Amino acid sequence: MSPQILIYAVFFLMFIFSLSGTFAGVSYTDILGKSLAVQQRSQFFVNRQIFTSVAFLVSAPISRWVLGCSTYPYNYAWMFGLAAGLLFVASFGFWAIDEPDVMPAKDAHSFFQVLREVPKHLRENPPLLHYILLVNLTGFGLTSMPFYVAYASHHYGLTGEQIGNYLIVQVSGMILSSFIWGKLVKKFGFRGVVRGCIFCGTLLPLLLLSLSGTPLPIFLSVFFLMGVTISARRIAFEGLLIEISTNTNRALYQGVIGTTSLTVALFPLLAGGLILWIGYTPVFLIVSLLVASAWFTVSRIVSNSDL
Repeated sequence: MSPQILIYAVFFLMFIFSLSGTFAGVSYTDILGKSLAVQQRSQFFVNRQIFTSVAFLVSAPISRWVLGCSTYPYNYAWMFGLAAGLLFVASFGFWAIDEPDVMPAKDAHSFFQVLREVPKHLRENPPLLHYILLVNLTGFGLTSMPFYVAYASHHYGLTGEQIGNYLIVQVSGMILSSFIWGKLVKKFGFRGVVRGCIFCGTLLPLLLLSLSGTPLPIFLSVFFLMGVTISARRIAFEGLLIEISTNTNRALYQGVIGTTSLTVALFPLLAGGLILWIGYTPVFLIVSLLVASAWFTVSRIVSNSDL
């Protein structure tokens, strides 16, 4: 197979993977919203984040062992095979979920009718519009995280040992902060944790710039805060979406949000060009300001229980 055909094949497989992930994500959120009682949601998302972080920490040495057992490309074939097998096993968990019966809407529309009515949904549902603004504004911080790693590489190098240190510190931040977010979500709800995520996401690029040039053990606190921010986002954002939607419109909301999350798709390309043009510091300061502006959208996202 020629290299060009191989590249096209990889892009095609990535497209299939992303497409299937989108369908699975919409269904997953819809099932959670239908199956979890209101009083169970906060604890579920906290526990899920803790288990996910621990699994990520455990999988790192296993992945390294699998990749080292054989040469390329067989080592990656084993990795992808292992991933496919684990996904297959995990799919059986959905069969065990007691999903309540929900009558389908009698006025179901075609795909193109749904697309035409998206602006109408945004006008008639201000919480959805403000949630989309929240996702996009905080998305600037989320998509900037790979550039934080590049910035660290520029100042400290990027050896295999350092990459391992970055990941361990980041996952430690994800695990430890999950317990704190668990306390906060019980007291302030998902919106309180979202505000915590915004605060950490605003502080993160400022801390990165202020600690550059310090000894590496001190600079690693940036990656700890990165893990804290990721943990808050994974706990609160999906839970908040479930709160502002109903069983009849949740899948549509998820699709609209995914379609309008433009920062996740476009900002990495834009940020790379801006960094080459004006440097890291101005870009990171702009990111901090954009993430901070998301604070004003949270109070306008009203859940169904508040109505």
